Amino acid sequence: MRVPLLDANDENLSAAQFLENLAKTKAVAKAVQGNITELEPIVEEMMEAQQLVQPYKQIKKDLAAARRKYKALKAALVKRLEEARAKVTPKEDRELVLDLIREGIARHLERYVVAAVENWWDKYAVPMQILERGREKCAAKLSELVGGLGYGA
Repeated sequence: MRVPLLDANDENLSAAQFLENLAKTKAVAKAVQGNITELEPIVEEMMEAQQLVQPYKQIKKDLAAARRKYKALKAALVKRLEEARAKVTPKEDRELVLDLIREGIARHLERYVVAAVENWWDKYAVPMQILERGREKCAAKLSELVGGLGYGA
């Protein structure tokens, strides 16, 4: 609805038109006030949502800063490694690479051996006394069966 201009000095406007325009203006003002009343809770909810999102925005900024720092540190490390490698002779370079390979193989082998020993321990961890008792029971049962057949003393 279009709000008419209320100009009391307008000579072309009759009193009836002025009152009609005033009534229309009041109706529009009342509708606007109703809209404001309806929108207030929505605006408050939006403000609360913005406050809830604020920590995530900060986390996102911190993450971006951490990624930039990581990238810079990684580049610095690569540069230092390249500088150090440039100072090494080919023979020293070969020995260094072989040492790194040996260390890697040793770590892998150690993990494998530890896992194998732990597996064997879990699988075969039976105390000797239990084994001997089982053997004695079996020997007694065998002696009884052989004696029942008439072969024993």
